[in-house]
Amino acid sequence: MRKTLLEISAQLNLGYKVIKLVFESSPKWASFYFLVNIVSSIIPAVTLYIGKLTIDAVIAAIRNSSPENVRFVLLLAVVALTAETFNSLFANLAMHAYDVMKDIFEKYILKKIINHASSLDLSYFENPQFFDQLEKVQRESSFRPTQVMNLVVETASSIIGLFSLLVILIRLSLWTPIILVVFSLPRMLFRLRYSYYTYSITDSRSPYQRTLNQISWMLSYKDAAKEIRAFNLKDYFIGKFDQLHDKFITENTTLSRKQNTFSFILDFLGSVIYYAVALFAAFQAIFGRITIGDLTMFTGTIRQFQNVLQGVFANIARFYQANLFLSHYFEFIKLQPTIVNSKNPQLIDTTKPLAIEFKNVYFGYEKDKPILKNINFILSDSKNLALVGENGAGKTTLVKLLLRLYDVTSGQILVNGVDIREIDIKNLRQNIGVIFQDYMQFDVTVRENIGFGDVQNINNIGRIQKAARLSGANEFIDRFPEKYKTMLGKYFEKGEELSGGQWQKIALARAFFKNAPVLILDEPTASLDPRSEYEVFSNLIKYTKDKSLILISHRFSTVRLADEIIVLHEGEIVEQGTHEQLIKENEHYAKLYNLQAKWYK
Repeated sequence: MRKTLLEISAQLNLGYKVIKLVFESSPKWASFYFLVNIVSSIIPAVTLYIGKLTIDAVIAAIRNSSPENVRFVLLLAVVALTAETFNSLFANLAMHAYDVMKDIFEKYILKKIINHASSLDLSYFENPQFFDQLEKVQRESSFRPTQVMNLVVETASSIIGLFSLLVILIRLSLWTPIILVVFSLPRMLFRLRYSYYTYSITDSRSPYQRTLNQISWMLSYKDAAKEIRAFNLKDYFIGKFDQLHDKFITENTTLSRKQNTFSFILDFLGSVIYYAVALFAAFQAIFGRITIGDLTMFTGTIRQFQNVLQGVFANIARFYQANLFLSHYFEFIKLQPTIVNSKNPQLIDTTKPLAIEFKNVYFGYEKDKPILKNINFILSDSKNLALVGENGAGKTTLVKLLLRLYDVTSGQILVNGVDIREIDIKNLRQNIGVIFQDYMQFDVTVRENIGFGDVQNINNIGRIQKAARLSGANEFIDRFPEKYKTMLGKYFEKGEELSGGQWQKIALARAFFKNAPVLILDEPTASLDPRSEYEVFSNLIKYTKDKSLILISHRFSTVRLADEIIVLHEGEIVEQGTHEQLIKENEHYAKLYNLQAKWYK
């Protein structure tokens, strides 16, 4: 019993939170919707009573067609028409309020989700359990909270309607409403159990649903189209698609069979109870204890009471099911980022040269599995630094630490002597321009693709054009009829598809456009031809004359131009110096350089 009460309390608390969210998003429309539904809930009882009066008045007029009796029939007809008109008006007003409220709330809740997701640490997005949770939230939260609001309002108005019908039924017999309620309880219990089963099945499907979404994406998106066809993978993925969907169909079929079997039994029970009570009312009329109008009113009220009661129980079950899904939303919102600003964050002093220092830095994505070990180096202003090493050596991870996408396990990263954990995060990232190896290809205009580097100046077309010239992207942009207004990618109509090298030039232009004192380029010329690479680096050397550059590259023809080279091996700095110094030492760097150089001899 205690467990049941705790569960009921938890559901009521969850429902309160949802309603609070709905009223936060649209207090005016939510209040209006609630009020209209409450008022309209009383009208059916009024209509039934008017019907009773009308039938009795007609019978009286048949027996005595006096002007007073005829006028009373006409008056009741006008009153009935007025009640029906108001009922229709309120129903349409409620529907309009719900439609408006639903759209406003969908925007409100989805905005909260994407805002919260974008505030979470990068580490969350490397956890499959987080993606399951996010998928559930995105799938359900766009409509479930509004659905709960609708269910609460409908239930509240239905309960008020039940009390108005109760006033009528008590006139027939005190036991009538009690019998109707008791024999309706099995339906409510069944609905609650069915709601839980539905939730359990759907909730367990999230990992499989993500697999289905991935298959759908791979079979219908351009990025995967070439390899799907080249390796004849369509049948393989279609097979997995069928297997998962067949599993869902089997589960749904079993659930549907149980639901409809019990629904039939409960419907039959409801019909038996209705006719039993209606027959009782009929005998009351036969024995002259009630009028024909009363009989019509009571039989209508019995059916109406049953329908409203079943509606209340159905709403309670749906409310329970919706709240089970919505618990994922509130669990998601509870997730908090660990990378946050300090209590008194500092701003980087850009009036003096920037100096970046890694001091005894250790880091690992998992405990006891360090990726970076005892990293120490200093990058002073106007200096070019290259990071070299095999894949997995920790080069990109080092960059993520500098951007504070992760926090160091131990040690410090200092900017002008200040620990970056004491620097305002937004300010830190504003002062670092970065293009990752897996840079984004945005399906937006050329101007936006480049302007995202410094979104506050996204309309400064002069600076955007300059950035495009530095990266060499202007050569193909100027050939587009719409130039910088050209839509890129094939996701939208009239979009221009670019080659890998052209996309890389757009990404480079985005980094140049940011105009930050520190520029980080992770494999910036991997997709460029030799001529384009030479031109880009010629511009890069000029562009970074008064800036600090961190370059990650496997191309030693590029790396050798750096003022200093750091060689990473298994997460540790094994060598550090200029190209000439490292070649003379004839250690790890020299071996890597010679391996690449021999292909050009």
